[in-house]
Amino acid sequence: MQILLAILLVAGTAPATAAAEESMRLAVMEFSSKGGVTADQMEALADLVQTEIRKHGRFEVMGMSDIRALLKFEEQKALLSNCGDDSCYAELGGALGARWVVVGNVSRFGGTYLLNLKLLDSRRSRLAHSISRSVKGGEEALLAEVPAAVAELIAELVPGKEPVPLEKAPAAARWEMGLLGLFFGGMAAGKEVSLSAGGTYQASGDMTGQRLGVGVRGAYLVDSFQAVFVQADFLVEHWVGTAWQEGAANEWEIGADFPVLRGRAGYRFAWPVVSWLAPYAEAGVGLQATLSRTAVLKDASGQTVADLALKPQDALRFVLTVGLGLEARFSAFAVGAGYLWDAPIYAKSTSSVVAHAAMRF
Repeated sequence: MQILLAILLVAGTAPATAAAEESMRLAVMEFSSKGGVTADQMEALADLVQTEIRKHGRFEVMGMSDIRALLKFEEQKALLSNCGDDSCYAELGGALGARWVVVGNVSRFGGTYLLNLKLLDSRRSRLAHSISRSVKGGEEALLAEVPAAVAELIAELVPGKEPVPLEKAPAAARWEMGLLGLFFGGMAAGKEVSLSAGGTYQASGDMTGQRLGVGVRGAYLVDSFQAVFVQADFLVEHWVGTAWQEGAANEWEIGADFPVLRGRAGYRFAWPVVSWLAPYAEAGVGLQATLSRTAVLKDASGQTVADLALKPQDALRFVLTVGLGLEARFSAFAVGAGYLWDAPIYAKSTSSVVAHAAMRF
């Protein structure tokens, strides 16, 4: 019944086609999806498949825009809306004078795309060939896979041409090496900590929020959403406080710039709002070491009274960090900014504003 309806509806619009010409006509139907892919993306993918087939120079390719142009509105509704299986698409292709029909579907599951393509023989009403590709990575990786997939699908119809080997398709980036700048920040708890202990002289103080630093990060990109990383940071924190002499009324205002070394490993999750822009969240754990500094205590006349060795309490400590930010991502590099919050497990924090740039390869 579907065959009869198709022939009756398109007989007046499809041009007569000789058998030799029919064998070279190929129709690319609408793509479908089981989730994770928009209608616009499916249409763009179908257009790309058409373009790749045309490159072989052997086929007269018809896309959905061509098919709709041949059919009146009522005919479109009758044919296209009721066509949902391979046999129906094969019948429709035959009615349009196309010996070969390509149908496909693409779906996304987490960070993996599943691409399926079928080549139908309308003359014999059978499946001639099918391929399936599992593509990890973003949209760029999916698009890069299409030429090889199309070449394999129609290889038997193009004598003398071998399908493009999979390994020749550009691979998605898997590694990232980045440089970070860390700025500002403050104490998560406004509690003075001991800067020295023992002896006649004592001191305590707070980190002021004046902080500068750099970091180096290496990351493995699990997919377009997830990454695991290791990072090393060097920071300089400015502290101010008070020193005093036990048993005496003398006090001194002191300041010191403490070098800080920090190493972390963690996990980052990014959700692209568009193909090139992604908010991200990350969590990391590691160790932080604050190195010693010396403060010179002087009397009213400017004479040195004592050289006081300073080191914050819990100078070597465990760190737990959480970061939020926004990243612009491209095939070979990424840039972004965010805030890195250090949980105040030891009553102090090295939270920072962060800017970063990274190369992907």
